[in-house]
Amino acid sequence: MSGVLEKRPLIGSAIGVAKFPATVSHAADEYDSIASKSTDPALRSDALLTAGDLYEQSNARDRALAAYIRYVNEFPKPVETALETRFKIAEMYRTAHDESLYHHELQE
Repeated sequence: MSGVLEKRPLIGSAIGVAKFPATVSHAADEYDSIASKSTDPALRSDALLTAGDLYEQSNARDRALAAYIRYVNEFPKPVETALETRFKIAEMYRTAHDESLYHHELQE
């Protein structure tokens, strides 16, 4: 899928830390903190998506889900990014064999 999520600007760079899960998790925490503290909506939205991506890379599924869910709740627009993020959430539920939440997310 080559959608908006891949095209968003990075507010920092986590490249080079992907080989170190603890470092990736720490970077995700930092982005999550930025999203919580910033008053700039664009910065907050980018930080939440980046945190979610990094939590996924560090196998912190619950934290990735939390970041993505916060994103879709706080930033329903642009619609394309919100839909792509909802699809990621749904796929994470499906991977966890939670069919009920998977179908619920697809209906949102």
